[in-house]
Amino acid sequence: MWQAPDIQEVATEVGQCLVKGDTSSAFRLIARFLEFYDKADWRNRERLVAPRPDSTGSERYDAMLAGIVDYACATQRVLAPIWGSSDLSGVLLVGGLADVKTKVLQN
Repeated sequence: MWQAPDIQEVATEVGQCLVKGDTSSAFRLIARFLEFYDKADWRNRERLVAPRPDSTGSERYDAMLAGIVDYACATQRVLAPIWGSSDLSGVLLVGGLADVKTKVLQN
């Protein structure tokens, strides 16, 4: 049975698009993830955001995915996974990059 891709699968596909320079497809994948999340039941919403995604290869896209997950969870009043939330120092924890937020803001 088909299941909507979780955030790890989306991050992998986004990374593949970025390697090819296809940012339009990368954005479409992210938009499609939001659509699937909004239409999912509570159990599937948890499944969609639970795995910590690997880096897409772009710190900006890593931060965007973390922000999208935080936003999607907030709009549905679901607790966001810890990998997408900010820690006490305000640094995003995405794809193993401890200083993503700082670098994204600098660029």
